[in-house]
Amino acid sequence: MNKKLFVDSDVILDLLAERTLFYEDAAKIFTWGYKKKIELYATAVVLANIFYGK
Repeated sequence: MNKKLFVDSDVILDLLAERTLFYEDAAKIFTWGYKKKIELYATAVVLANIFYGK
């Protein structure tokens, strides 16, 4: 596994909130991460934004 992807708070919120237009794409990204096809990264600020955005 050598592909790395930074996940923005909007992508995480798309998944968690099941936003209609973006949920499928966000789910694919996290599925690839779960299957270890890519490495997913986020920062502490992204996590704070998610908490604020929910």
